[in-house]
Amino acid sequence: MQSNKSYFAYVDSIEHTREGLSICFDAIPTETLERLHQATTFETRAGELEPVILETLDPSKNSHNLRVDHWCRFNIATKSSFGSLAAQQYRSPNNVENIEEVFIENIEHLDGRGRLSRSLRQLVSLDGLQDATQNNIEALLNHKISEQEDNYLAVYNVGQGACLAVLANSLQPALYFDLGGGCLKNAGTYPVNFQPCFTLNPPVVLSHWHMDHWISGDRHQSAQQLPWIVPRQALGPSDMRFAQKLQSYGSLIIWPNNLTSLITPFCEIHKIPNASNRNNSGLVFVAKVGPHNDKVNVLCSDDAKYVKLLHLISSLRLGGLIATHHGGLYRGDIPPQASITSNYIAYSYGQRNSYGYPNRQTVNKHQNAGLTTRRDSINGNQTIPILGTLPGMSLCSGGRCSLTIVQ
Repeated sequence: MQSNKSYFAYVDSIEHTREGLSICFDAIPTETLERLHQATTFETRAGELEPVILETLDPSKNSHNLRVDHWCRFNIATKSSFGSLAAQQYRSPNNVENIEEVFIENIEHLDGRGRLSRSLRQLVSLDGLQDATQNNIEALLNHKISEQEDNYLAVYNVGQGACLAVLANSLQPALYFDLGGGCLKNAGTYPVNFQPCFTLNPPVVLSHWHMDHWISGDRHQSAQQLPWIVPRQALGPSDMRFAQKLQSYGSLIIWPNNLTSLITPFCEIHKIPNASNRNNSGLVFVAKVGPHNDKVNVLCSDDAKYVKLLHLISSLRLGGLIATHHGGLYRGDIPPQASITSNYIAYSYGQRNSYGYPNRQTVNKHQNAGLTTRRDSINGNQTIPILGTLPGMSLCSGGRCSLTIVQ
């Protein structure tokens, strides 16, 4: 690697930890920009990307005016210099074996209203691809589960990430909501034997474009042949490369921005109104699960703040909740109150994850909201409602999946 090479970087995340600011960058060499301008299609633009991912800890908590989901520019060097930040560099989200130790220097925030930022947002995006229609999406969801069928919501152990599924009566996934898992510095939390089940050809609904919510789709190539219903959002280069893989299989189904919600007998999908970041502008899922004569609504907000969902929560008879942002701390955000005797709260996170999730203050907030029947993914694959009898064998027709419920 050349010393002091220049990169454009998308700020994928900034997390506050006790040690400082944990920052993840999704970067491309600045020399790539000219080739991107010359590319005329989504596929050719994606093919020109040479993404690298960098994770760093800034103990000074000086974010250099960085904002999540905005672009910046910096140099990467092989030797430390005054003011530089030590970083781990990954060549892909799944290549966590050949990590390089590098140093980030001369960080420059790019004004989001400036010409360069606007150009990067346009080039690294889903531009050039058509939205699906409501009929397209309904056709993928129809006949998956009937109102007369018992069904469940599964919370799978995928480490520091998220993977949920609505299960048919056979306990096989009829639909996934996110297919993520532990990655990058939290790759060690990902179970080495995790193997999803695709027996029922389930569609995948992606809540938002963060790699801990789609990484299992990259790790398991057969998952890329499933239909993926995704929001149109700002992307980082690695997100765009994964979207290209889905597009190559004809699997990329883009949710139309003018479709605010879609309701089926077993779920509701709602599009959060556009916001300045991916967490608060994606798709929210409400699972209708339980015995056929006693269904409960379980809100799966993923990383969105509850305050962004008040229009939905106010009309929802809530029986369960998947804690937003893996149980991380959202200051000033208050969980919705459980409204019936079912009061499930589930946390999807990895054992000894780098962020210290779930946050104790967050857990107390959910407890005070009456959500007291707690399920933790680190204890194994869980269901809501709780199964009366545990299955005695693998759920996958080929016997290869690792999704047996253990709770």
